[in-house]
Amino acid sequence: MCTWVQSYSMQPDLMRSIIRSFSDIFPYVTMFRIAAVDYCLIGTHYPQRLNESELAQRFAIPSVREDVERVSVTDWTELARMCVATTSSLREAVRDEIPNTDDNSRVEFLSPLALMSDTINANQAWISRCEVNIEELFDESISASTIEMFKQRCAGTQLSVPQSTMERWKRMVTGEKGGP
Repeated sequence: MCTWVQSYSMQPDLMRSIIRSFSDIFPYVTMFRIAAVDYCLIGTHYPQRLNESELAQRFAIPSVREDVERVSVTDWTELARMCVATTSSLREAVRDEIPNTDDNSRVEFLSPLALMSDTINANQAWISRCEVNIEELFDESISASTIEMFKQRCAGTQLSVPQSTMERWKRMVTGEKGGP
């Protein structure tokens, strides 16, 4: 299962509440940053780890490559770098949050209070404390070069966003005309 969650106009405790609800249903959850302020949660009932050679083969298929290029992903390593949190650190981050449920729809009632608030930095702060556990993200076929890529990424910033995505988001916010 895949769901989108925003970091803008969403108080951090409500964002974590959404993730807590999702992780209560799916024992394995991975969080990807898909745009400057948007995230994607992938939840499964069993460990779903990336396989380097399988990803490389799929990215070699023209229709797959064209599809992901529409969202500024040009190869599988870029997709992997978009991962900002894996199961263990996400569960730890949302452990104390109240889940959003049918009989406790706090997100629906409280989120309008943050509609015009700047919540992006507060959400990025708690997300940046989450970790990407390489063993939770990749299967045992992970190469030394991929491990090195993640070490370099984690030495800098935890949140890696393609420049083209940042530029597109900026144009959307400011109303500027430009490319896709």
